[in-house]
Amino acid sequence: MPDRATLRRHALAAPAVAVLLALAACSPNTAPTAPTAPGTPGAPPATATAAAPAPSAPPTPSASTGTGGGGSLTAVFSGLGARPVLTPGGPALVFEVSVHNGTGQAYQDIQPLISMGHCSCSPGGASIMPSGTLRLWNTGTDGWRTLTYDAEGTGTDFSYVDQIPGLTLAAGASETFTYQVALSATTHPLTSGSGTVNVQVQQLPGHTALTPDVSTPVYVTP
Repeated sequence: MPDRATLRRHALAAPAVAVLLALAACSPNTAPTAPTAPGTPGAPPATATAAAPAPSAPPTPSASTGTGGGGSLTAVFSGLGARPVLTPGGPALVFEVSVHNGTGQAYQDIQPLISMGHCSCSPGGASIMPSGTLRLWNTGTDGWRTLTYDAEGTGTDFSYVDQIPGLTLAAGASETFTYQVALSATTHPLTSGSGTVNVQVQQLPGHTALTPDVSTPVYVTP
């Protein structure tokens, strides 16, 4: 039989063991979280949201070419510079005219018609450009071919001149023509003035205008 002192020690130890067991049972295995402050709701749980798709670039319109004869047959001057000068009996001016067929059809029997517009250098009401010469570079013979020097007067007769045989320009094709123009020596009184060199693409044999007149300025000194 245990003595009275031993029984007393067991009786005192039993409540302490019970308290330790109770605390162990109530304690979780994770660290305690800080309490939420009174009156402040806890942060909402994070939720996954789908990223908004990036806006796509607007579509680029596709290039298109006109069909038929509606303004896509063009003629462009080049080579004359900012202030080309002609002097009677002086050197010729060399320039190019490029004709481009931007349509979807071929043009047959066409010619670029070069004409000299009115000039303020000529006295009188008609103000006709002084007489001269017009030549076209012939790539077949590597030489200049003389064309009709076509000076515009008071009517439209100038538009019925044949300068080259009619040619065919395929759809999307271009043709470049090289010309030189010079004024003849003259005893007619002239003043310093300005005029134009003009081109119109025509269809032969009726000389039907396929483009409006395209002009580039020239200056005349006596």
